[in-house]
Order: sequence, then structure tokens, then C-alpha cells
Amino acid sequence: MAFEYFRGIEENERAGRFWIRGELPVVATKAIPASSELLWVPADTPGRASGVYKNVRITYKTNAHGWRSREIDPASPRKKIMFVGCSYTMGIGLPYEDVWTSVATRHVEEALGEPVEQHNFGYGAHGNDFFAMVVHQVLPILKPDFLVVLFSDLSRRTVFPKFGHRMALLSTYVPDEAPGLHRAFLELQSDSNDFMDFARQHSLIDAVAQLNGIPWVWQSKNGPQDWPPLAQTAKYVRTDNMIDQPFPLYGPKAKDEPLKRDLARDGMHPGPLSNKAFGLAAAKFMLGRGLGAKEKA
Repeated sequence: MAFEYFRGIEENERAGRFWIRGELPVVATKAIPASSELLWVPADTPGRASGVYKNVRITYKTNAHGWRSREIDPASPRKKIMFVGCSYTMGIGLPYEDVWTSVATRHVEEALGEPVEQHNFGYGAHGNDFFAMVVHQVLPILKPDFLVVLFSDLSRRTVFPKFGHRMALLSTYVPDEAPGLHRAFLELQSDSNDFMDFARQHSLIDAVAQLNGIPWVWQSKNGPQDWPPLAQTAKYVRTDNMIDQPFPLYGPKAKDEPLKRDLARDGMHPGPLSNKAFGLAAAKFMLGRGLGAKEKA
């Protein structure tokens, strides 16, 4: 039995190699191959296209590891910012230059007067346990000058049905191949359990960042309306490095008229106005924290 267990590790880990120290995680799939340039299919679904890019064909370029980002060269002498998050950070339905990570990087470059590399580790539909895994694997290798994490819905989880394969679980989506697993997931889910999972992942990211001497900042894509009061949150996780402006509300819930119409190409994600506002806020916060200064381990 033990032999079969460990043989499973050896046979399947090549497909994903997640949680492995000293390796950059590969997220390339058949739908999103590595080193490719493709049209994002959901963004071109008839009747769904929306926003200022409604009639624009948006392409997605991926690097050799499958991320919508530049190639990873740890030896590069330039300053580097590592961004981690879900589809908001990946920028679904937006040209790459309009994603908040690109806005923030450009603003930092202008402020510092030198080139800055954006390393975007955003990946759609995944949650905070996935982000902690990415930081655990990537940060010690890339050693960026700054880390920025945009946390996702607290209810999301990642499971590993077999070695080297992962599945994202969302409360609002039932995977065709695992309806029973999804039912079990909902049975275990609660607001308090979701928050405890967030506290665990946040603390892991903080520990990895401090161990490697990398300053980091964070915010939530859902803003304060879906979170406990800040004083309550601060009892569990660091909040002194929390970006002082939440991601703007967009779409029907937005208070400002322009933001009500601010949708990405797919009609489900924030558009360029929301991304620009948060990107600038993130850049100013990073610069105020002394971008490039290493924290003591």
C-alpha cells in the first residue's frame, strides 16, 4: 500500500509539481498552453461581450510556465514586483496593459525613473490557499523587491484529487466531474471556517515573505463589505501592510455612474477604470512603504 502511495507521487507529480520547494509551478493546460498567444474563449461568448472592449479582440500571452506574464529570469538585475491573485490579477477580459498590475508597475517605473519587471502570478477561479502555495514556491526563487497579494473570495479552496493534479472548488460552481466532492465541500463550509482558512494562508505568506526578507502588501478584491471589521481582522493577521484603498465596486453595485458601466470584455470582471484606480492606489502604497527596501528576516 505504501509502495503504491509513493509511486503515485512519482508518476503524477510531473503534471503539476505543486507545493514543491525550489520549483516554479507550471499552470499550463490544454486550454491555456505554455508560451502561447490565444483568444480567451469566455470573453468571446456571443451576447456576453461588454464594456469599452466589447468589439475588441483581446489576446492572452502566457510564459513558459503558463502564467499571463513575462518570462521568469531570477538573475535579472532589474527591480521586480510579484503580483498574486485570482482573475482580477490575471486580468480576464482586459488587455494586459490595462490590468491593475500593469498600471501599478508603470506608475512605480515613472516614480523611480528606472525599468521595473512585472511578474504576474494571477490565475482565475482560485483562492487564497492557492496563492499561499504560489508564494511558497516562487518567492524564494524570484526574490522580488516587493510582493503584492490581492486576496480572493474566502470560500474558495484547492483540492488535489491525485498527485500533480489540482481542482479549484467554488461555492457557486459545481464541477461536472466531481459533484459529490462539491457537496462535501459545501457541508464543511461556513463563514467562520472560511475566515480561519484565510488567516492561515495570510500568516503563511507573511512568514515566507519575512523569511526571505521581502516586503509585501495586500488587499481583498471584495473590499470591506464582505469582511469582518478591520479591528477584528487585525486580531488574526497583519493589517499594517494592508493597501489603504480597497478594490473599487464596479457594475450595478457601484455608486459612481462611470463605474456602473465599467466592465471587462467578458461582462463579469472589472473594467479599465476600476483597474486603474486600484493600480494607482497599490503603487502609491508600495512607494510609501519604501519599494525596493528589504525587510530583515
